[in-house]
This record gives sequence, structure tokens and C-alpha cells, in this order.
Amino acid sequence: MNIGILVTGIPPESLRETYPSYAGMFVDLLAPFMPQTRFRVYDVQANQWPKSPQDCDGWIITGSKSGVYEDLPWMRQLQALIRDIADSDQRLVGICFGHQIMAAALGATVEKYSGGWGIGRHHYAMKKPQQLHLERSFLGEDQPDDLVLNAMHQDQVMSCPPGAQVLASSDFCPYAALVYEQGMLSFQPHPEFSIDYERDLLQDRQGITIEPEQAQTAIAGLTAQARIDNPLVGRWIARFLQGL
Repeated sequence: MNIGILVTGIPPESLRETYPSYAGMFVDLLAPFMPQTRFRVYDVQANQWPKSPQDCDGWIITGSKSGVYEDLPWMRQLQALIRDIADSDQRLVGICFGHQIMAAALGATVEKYSGGWGIGRHHYAMKKPQQLHLERSFLGEDQPDDLVLNAMHQDQVMSCPPGAQVLASSDFCPYAALVYEQGMLSFQPHPEFSIDYERDLLQDRQGITIEPEQAQTAIAGLTAQARIDNPLVGRWIARFLQGL
């Protein structure tokens, strides 16, 4: 199986020696559940594009420091590719910026949220299986009542796109995870971000893009013993991409 990773951003330069790429984080997240999979990386910001949705068996869109509303040429091309994938038999998963641009491509609004930054560990309520209308459940039997994942965003999806169902939500982020009838799945939080990376990223950004007090509060919750559901969501994503 070949999975294409559509890269829309990179870690800050100050952290890149330890954390070289977001594509690598996704490989680390998914490889334990997809051991025979080959991952192909496309840097779409650098104009590296697949020829068609059929170039890979499934797709992932990474996070980015960019905002969907910037409406850059590569974003318009990516939205066109998202619609092409939605019209194909291929699966697509988006995280953070990927979550937002998928929603925008299918008609939802994405804005800079008036409530500010979502950072650190966030709790999200999961929809009950009986509340979801899915042909098959990639969630398996290990669906908890809530999820805990690392967040790092100021922008949000502000409406539910046509064909989508809300999978997880919070008061701060009502559209935190979406599953689409078009064979797409997306999350606002970051299952690929480890506790260590989230902490280092917050330390890098505090006092620059994030208020120091807010950053320090979030960092205090990023202990080695803190619950984080990355492996669970990694399993879900792998099952979804495999069509399970």
C-alpha cells in the first residue's frame, strides 16, 4: 500500500534538528499499524504534486503555519486536489491545517477564532457509535467517551461541511474531528505531535505568537505521565486509510 503525504508546513528551524519534518511524524505514528506501507512525500508548497488521486492508495494532509483564508495559489491547487480525491475511491486524512482546508474545499467556513489559541492537551467528547452513520467503523471496539490530543491552532472550521459528520468536539472547538461520506477523515488536534514536541514548540513560540502565561499553563500539563491518545488515533487513521 502506498500513502501520499501532502506536506504543507515544516517545524520551526530552531527545532528541526530534533524534529526534521511533519511527514516523519506521520510515518512514526502510522507505521506500527501499517508495517507494509510505503509513504511518499509531496511538498505541495514547493509545487510537488501527484499526477492524480490514483498515484497513491490514500492521502494525508499535514499541518501548516499558514491560514486557509490566505488563498495562496498552492492552496487553491490543493483544494482542487481535495475535491478530486473526494470524487475518487481514494481515502484522505487531514490534520489541523489539513482538517481546515478539506472543510473549506467542500464549502465550510474557516476563520481565525475569536476565542484565541488552542494549545496543549485538549479533551474532546466523542460521538456515540449509534449517533454516527458509517458504512463501516474504522473506530473498531476501542472507542472511548473522550479523546485527549495535543492542540496547536488559532484558526478553526466554523461550520460543518456538506457530507460531513462531527466525530469529536469540545466547547472550544465544536468541529474538532469530522468524518465525510466522501471517504475523508480529519482532526483539528495533532495525533502526530508527541508530548515532547508540543512542549518544545510551545517553548519556542511563547512570547512571540503565544502569550507566555498561556504557554506556561499548557506546558505544565505536558508531563511524561499525562494521558495522550496518539496511538489510538493512529490506529483509527490506519484502519480508515486501509478501508476498514
